[in-house]
Amino acid sequence: MPTDLSNQIRSLIDVAEQVSAHEVLERTRTTDTPINPMKVSARWRAHRPLLVAASTIALVGASLGWGLSAMHSGPNHRVARTTPPSRVILTATEVHRIASRSTDAAALSGTAQVTETSSQNGTPQSSNSVAVTFDGTNIDEKITVNPEPAGSAASFATDDRLVDGQFYIYTPGPGDVPEWLHDTNSTNDASSMQFPDPRTLYAALSPNAEFEVVGTSGARGLTLTELRALDPAAIETGSLGNLAQGTLTAFEMTIDENDVVQQMTFASSATVHGCLFRLGAAERKELKAELEKEGVTGPIEAVSLPALHAAENATGIKPTCEVQTTTSQVTVDFANLGVPQSVVAPQGAVDFAGKG
Repeated sequence: MPTDLSNQIRSLIDVAEQVSAHEVLERTRTTDTPINPMKVSARWRAHRPLLVAASTIALVGASLGWGLSAMHSGPNHRVARTTPPSRVILTATEVHRIASRSTDAAALSGTAQVTETSSQNGTPQSSNSVAVTFDGTNIDEKITVNPEPAGSAASFATDDRLVDGQFYIYTPGPGDVPEWLHDTNSTNDASSMQFPDPRTLYAALSPNAEFEVVGTSGARGLTLTELRALDPAAIETGSLGNLAQGTLTAFEMTIDENDVVQQMTFASSATVHGCLFRLGAAERKELKAELEKEGVTGPIEAVSLPALHAAENATGIKPTCEVQTTTSQVTVDFANLGVPQSVVAPQGAVDFAGKG
């Protein structure tokens, strides 16, 4: 008799209807309820058919990995597979809500740290670190460029600032002495910024990318839900500005308990036929000398392209032209959302006619 009862229980387990976590989210979550991964397994159990046979209850344990663990009935018994599909894909409504709530949270003020690394044909290129402060429509971006390979050139920093529609840049001037310049041709022109306003990145969030729930983590006292795009190439890169090239190959983000994005990480790849300068120390020195003859100072990386091309032609230094595959990875960490920030026009800025 015990043997028959055990077989009956296992048979019921094998044929019972399986309900995925995604289906539970669809059945139980209201449109205004934030995504809370810690409650998913409890909701799953609440909707899972309860298996009862002769006063014996078969309990199905839920794991923290968004699925159910396989249950062993004992030695020499086959495994009763009760694990439903573990993949939880956000609905279009949920993705749009994340974008909307993130935009609202960052609308007033906050900060972001942007880190960008890239390579061409597998060779590391200069990396960028951007400390961003935003206060309404005013934004400040402190940019540090670190060349690769290390030692090929000195790191340099600049500062872009848009205040009340006016663009300012802190950059080396005559004698390599940094100074603030005010672009008199720029009015309400955010495109003057070398990097996009990080708040525009929320517009890239598209349900077409099929965001999958990966799990949870903790940071800064927050419980974060980790999301990953199963189809990152479906994301339009227009709102990512110059932070993405070609096609996205990866896109991940974490959101807090209010569905506000705390971090984004995305990677892109582009293959083009172009020309690449591989400068050695001697060539760099020669170009620098030619530029200074023409009254152009500052790091080579900060020199305008027309001036650089003129120096290249004068010295006979030519680029290597080949098929190039450029890959990049960007991480954006948001913080202090809604906390008042100060972004004001710099004192003593020198007027100049820039973009126009």
